[in-house]
Amino acid sequence: MNKLLPRTARFSKPVRMPNRREREDIADGLKRHRRDARLVTCQVVDSQWEPVNPDLDLIVTAHSIDEARHVWERWAADVACAEGRYMLALTYTAPAAHPRTRPKEETTGVEVDLDRLDFEDDYEAHAHLETSPNTI
Repeated sequence: MNKLLPRTARFSKPVRMPNRREREDIADGLKRHRRDARLVTCQVVDSQWEPVNPDLDLIVTAHSIDEARHVWERWAADVACAEGRYMLALTYTAPAAHPRTRPKEETTGVEVDLDRLDFEDDYEAHAHLETSPNTI
């Protein structure tokens, strides 16, 4: 019997962003149920790393920071109908290794250009028309 399950990322749109303690509790619960997944919070921030657009905040359980960024990009473009460039803070909250110790949260900043992403999607969708053997 194959015990390999498909690796899927999941996301949740919070009413408000959880505080550090709440993120730690979620990460601990996630470890018990989905050992290989990571809890990543995605927030749009300004140049001072202050949250600026809570409508675009997202909580993602993914297998890597890059996968979480990709989930946020697709959600922001397709569901939230966001456009333009954003500075995104991705915060990974690790589960507790032992009852008394917890690794520090890791925050990574990335610049996301949703207009470029939309252009690349359109280009890719039409690229096959140029190389089709049935082109007139």
